This record gives sequence, C-alpha cells and structure tokens, in this order.
Amino acid sequence: MEKEICRSRDKVIFELVDDRNALERVLMHFAHFEKQVEKVDERKYQVTLYYDKEDETEILIRVLSFGPMLRVVKPVAFINLIKGRLSDQKKLWAIKVRNFFSMIKRIRRDKLGL
Repeated sequence: MEKEICRSRDKVIFELVDDRNALERVLMHFAHFEKQVEKVDERKYQVTLYYDKEDETEILIRVLSFGPMLRVVKPVAFINLIKGRLSDQKKLWAIKVRNFFSMIKRIRRDKLGL
C-alpha cells in the first residue's frame, strides 16, 4: 500500500491590471500552478494561485517581476515576505550607492593629488 505524501499547500491572492498583456504573461509565468482567475472589471482581474510551500521563493520573485501591475491582497504573511524582500533590496542598493560615491571621491582626490 502506497502512502501519499502530504504537501503543504498555500495560496496567494492578487489583483492584476491587464496593461501590456499582463494577464497573458501571468498565465504563462504561472502555467504549471493551479489557479483561479476572476474578472473584476474591464481591465482588472483577481487571481488565486495555489502552490507548494517549497515554491514560495519562486512565487515571490515572479510576483515581484510584475511590478505595479500586480498587487497581492492576501495572505498578510505573503505581503510581509514582499515587504521584507523589498526592504533587503533597498538596503543593498543603499550600500552600492554609498560605495559608488566613495569611489568617486577617491578618484577626485587622486586626480587632484590630495
């Protein structure tokens, strides 16, 4: 008798504005995931996407790739993952900018012989 592996299934619900073929791109990006799509109005859709917990990072990255055309509405835990990821990226960007300007200052000092 075979035992079924019980996987943790999660879902994320997001609203999508269908600009620049966003709906078609979402359907392609998430083609291998179970999903439900409901039309909310002329250009807005609500998508419920089901995924295994092990795919969460991949889902997060794909969701972020749609930028302002996609807005996660549930669950709060997934929204917090997005906030954390964006906060981390902002910190990394600040470090890169700071390092860049430090390098520019060093180059100027070297050229001026200071």
